[in-house]
Amino acid sequence: MNKDFLNTITKLLGELGLSAGIFNLVDDDTITLQTQDFILVRNNKVGDYFLLAEIQISELNLVNRDLQISLMSYLNHLTTDAGVNDLRPLNGVPFLALDNSFEKNTTLLLFTNKIGDITNLLTQITEIEENEYFFKKQVLLLPTKFLDNLGNKISSSTDFEITRYLQDCMNDTEKFKQFMSKTNEDSDYAGCAQFFEKLPFLHLNVESSESNSLQNMIDNEIAENTKKYNITLNTDTDEEEGNSKFTILDKNLEEIYVVAMKYASKMEESDTDLDAEALLANLKGNGVNE
Repeated sequence: MNKDFLNTITKLLGELGLSAGIFNLVDDDTITLQTQDFILVRNNKVGDYFLLAEIQISELNLVNRDLQISLMSYLNHLTTDAGVNDLRPLNGVPFLALDNSFEKNTTLLLFTNKIGDITNLLTQITEIEENEYFFKKQVLLLPTKFLDNLGNKISSSTDFEITRYLQDCMNDTEKFKQFMSKTNEDSDYAGCAQFFEKLPFLHLNVESSESNSLQNMIDNEIAENTKKYNITLNTDTDEEEGNSKFTILDKNLEEIYVVAMKYASKMEESDTDLDAEALLANLKGNGVNE
């Protein structure tokens, strides 16, 4: 298992107070992954389990077939006398106690790096996440250097708090503005957004002043894009060409919608003046309310 990935996850679990253990599928002859270490996590407050692992893009085709079958079989093995010692502790993280509830309450969380054109990759990820067999599934598509950067921060300072770093990054309106203007570029903000979007045990805290600023920024970005494409569309006489430009607009706003949707309910809880429903209507491409 990659050292930076292991250190990042260990640090995160320790700060969140979750229990965990690590095991290896090395004896499983049905699949061969570059790394066969899996971290098993339990949220003791609600009893949910999570399986975390790195995976190569070339290995994603195994997830809905051999991999999830092998993992479920191995989890059952861990509950037997023969397998009880195969789950090892993680340094600095409370050791979990595995029970049979994992069969219905486990989410598989897979981390992979964004490489090149991701158009076809997004379709593959959607197919994995919509597969209902064995586990709920989430695939985190991370910027190439994101885990390396986190690993360096953790190793360079004993005072580094990963949860604070992730929160501060997401609440930084300048970084959010840069992310919206260059959504195809790798950035730490994009990686942080994936963590909050895909990890069920990680929750975003948004202060009311930050939520107002963020809403205004999103509305302005949508207004600018809508105005730009409306000007172009008004010069078109061909209906089919006009529809294609609306499609381009929807695609450009998709990244903004995915990230900002995570904020909406939290924002509304902390700021009664914020209309989250209207915000999401804008993000879905329905225009800016007058």
